[in-house]
Amino acid sequence: METVKNAFLKVGVKSITQEWDRLKKDIEKIVYMPLKIPGVPKLIKAVLIMKFLFLLTLLPGFFIFMSQFLLRNRNSALLRFNWLTMLVVLILPLIFGYSYIILDFSIRRKIAAYEMLHEDKFRTKKEKLKGVVQKAIDLLVERIERSKYPPEDYKLKLYFDDYRNIRVIKKSRGKIFKKKYYTFVALPQRTRT
Repeated sequence: METVKNAFLKVGVKSITQEWDRLKKDIEKIVYMPLKIPGVPKLIKAVLIMKFLFLLTLLPGFFIFMSQFLLRNRNSALLRFNWLTMLVVLILPLIFGYSYIILDFSIRRKIAAYEMLHEDKFRTKKEKLKGVVQKAIDLLVERIERSKYPPEDYKLKLYFDDYRNIRVIKKSRGKIFKKKYYTFVALPQRTRT
């Protein structure tokens, strides 16, 4: 929530920052919506635990594994592990890492399914937010034209490309892990309507 609030306040234009007070409750409902989906809060806790356990087992596992190869000619009892121990040390981070990825993926799927099922529930809230973003884009275009700076200095990352006064220069779904939605890099530029 703080990130969204800071984005509104960072704009530094009174008409946009005042919109924060008007939209705060709507944005909170959108942001905290996943916590109301049955089963998702428990999955979120499980993801946090898996992420913590992954990091907790990864570093010691790496050091133990490397010590076997770098110091294998030494006779220290502390550095000698049998291969069963090595197997456990190497497999635990993999188990926790894959569990983290699978749980995170299932959370995203549940949220997407809920949004598709209740599409109209947040429509008015999203429209209000879209209106504020459009207002900010229009204001940015106006200021760029006045200042004579090139629009290329003000690239925007957007999740929708249906705004006025933008020119999309890049459309992406991710590089390695493809997303179901696109992100757009756009330049604020006056368009003819």
